[in-house]
Amino acid sequence: MRRARIALALATLALAFCAPGAGRAAKNVTRMNGIAILDYTLKPTFKVGDYVRYAVTNLDDNGGTTDHYVMTLLIAGQEEWWGERCFFVETWVDEGKKQRSSATTLMSYGIYDDSLATSHLQEYMRKTVLGYDEEKGGLIEVLVAPRPGSLTFRSTPSKPHAVVWDTLGPDTVQTPAGLLHAHKLVRHQTWGNNGGIGDSTVYKELHEDRTMWICGDVPLTRLARDETENSETRRAWLIGRSRDVPASQPIAKTVVVARLVGYGHGLQSRVLPADRVHSFDDPPVARKPAPGARPKSAAGGVRRP
Repeated sequence: MRRARIALALATLALAFCAPGAGRAAKNVTRMNGIAILDYTLKPTFKVGDYVRYAVTNLDDNGGTTDHYVMTLLIAGQEEWWGERCFFVETWVDEGKKQRSSATTLMSYGIYDDSLATSHLQEYMRKTVLGYDEEKGGLIEVLVAPRPGSLTFRSTPSKPHAVVWDTLGPDTVQTPAGLLHAHKLVRHQTWGNNGGIGDSTVYKELHEDRTMWICGDVPLTRLARDETENSETRRAWLIGRSRDVPASQPIAKTVVVARLVGYGHGLQSRVLPADRVHSFDDPPVARKPAPGARPKSAAGGVRRP
């Protein structure tokens, strides 16, 4: 039961540098999963061991730093799962020399054929690795179950939130990894929610403005820099007095800045043991003949004594 609760928590964690409203409680996040940061718009060319690393800073309303950490995304391995080709994405969160958390998720390569991949992330998550069981000597792996009712309730997938894109053209961006040439994009997205408290109706709205510097030289994510500003507003009015709706009042504002630190190949997994790190490029393993089986000749026949 405990593992089921952990799996549910993993599935609902922040899946990017900062999920809506997550910046204010970043220090309380026990596991962060970076699968939403990967770029699924182009066919994958990565190999096992490829990684990308970011320095992430969370800022409050006044521009003060509330959290700072380094996030690393690693292709930790590849695996065929139930006849489907998949890959392990490993997310590390480090604070100085301290390892804050790590999360490993097996993702289906089918996500690269979905034009709404980011909205359907959970549909392509196959299992999560919670760690290594020292007593039993194996990985603690939990399957990602379909959403409740998804197999019995037949309907079209939910529509994604309205998104407005601004293309600002070519730009250069200075990062700890050097000066990079990129294309600057801005994504505007808004969520709204109505609710009732006592004799009042409350409407909350979250605005997300995300500025991205896209660089083709950066593996996995194509992100050279990412700045996400989340602002939350609220307004309330008495039930039946909708004509007296006041103007929205700001509640909170957070800014998350992620700067590319480095990228490369050859990083080793922190979670998967060596015998579980496989690549589809590895040569097939020769199987030992069964006891008592007759060896075959070079021509393919059975060698007779």
